[in-house]
Order: sequence, then C-alpha cells, then structure tokens
Amino acid sequence: AKTCSDNNKPMGVYYWPSFFSKEDAEKETKLILDTLDSLKKEFGLKLEMPLALDIELEKDGGGTVIERILKGDPNTLEAVETTIDILSEAGYYVTIYIGNNALTSSSKLRQFIESLDCDTWIPKYRSNNPHSLQNDPLILDVSYDGFTGMKQYSSHGRVEGYNDYVEKYNKEPL
Repeated sequence: AKTCSDNNKPMGVYYWPSFFSKEDAEKETKLILDTLDSLKKEFGLKLEMPLALDIELEKDGGGTVIERILKGDPNTLEAVETTIDILSEAGYYVTIYIGNNALTSSSKLRQFIESLDCDTWIPKYRSNNPHSLQNDPLILDVSYDGFTGMKQYSSHGRVEGYNDYVEKYNKEPL
C-alpha cells in the first residue's frame, strides 16, 4: 500500500476467503473493510483495482471454498454472495479470481460463478517465465468462453519501490 501510494500506482487486493457460513463471511468482510479503512487513513489510498475473492483450487494456491462450492454447499454459496454484496455496497469493484481450468472443467461451478453479481478475473497465460512474455505479452491461453472483465497475462509485473512481482492485466473482455 505504501509503495503504491508513494509511486502513484493503482492498487487492488486479493482475498482468500475461509468462510463456512454467511456469519463467517460477514466477519471476514468486516475485517477487510476495517483494514482498507486503515490503509486509506494511513496512506490516503483508495483501491482503483479490483478487490478479488480468490477461489482458485487448493492445488493452485487457493483454499477450500471452491471445493465446497463444487459440492454445492448452500452455506458456502450464500457466504460468497454475502461477501460480494457487502463489498460492492461499500463501493468496491469486486471480482472473483478463478482459474481457467476450474471454470472449464465444472459446469456447476461455471453456472454459480456466472450467476454472481460481479466480474470475473481469469489468470491464464502460457508461461510463468516473464522472459517468454516480452515479445507478445497478450498471448492468452484461455478456453473459458464466458465474459470476464479482467484478463491477467503475467504474474511478473514490477512496481518501482516494491521488491516482489505484481500481476499484469488488461481490463477488457476476452
């Protein structure tokens, strides 16, 4: 947050939910909103990029929420919807960050994600090697044919003053 503020760069947030119920989602969402309010006060920062609920498969770095969605757990489905509603009502651009493979391999998951009142962000690119993307960074390997407002083409972006990688994206439909 400090680096983005100091360098006048837009910032977004990933959130790996761990909720099991609507009540859990309300508590987690309150924590997110409180944290963002603190960042605003400390750095004068506002999110210009998405607040992304990351529900990737656990093997891809995500948590267990997606597995419960795949099983059709009504409490988890309600928790996702509650989180999106609260964050959207607070004025944030909310996305579901979900892998291409998960979306294309499960019609039940795809149907649920597409029923949500928010955008999707699909991270999918040919290589994690940043050098392979230099000549044509917008080469995507996405087989999902639904709408997505965020398409990530690299996880190896850089921001001056920050010592780690950041995501690179284009906010355009695929």
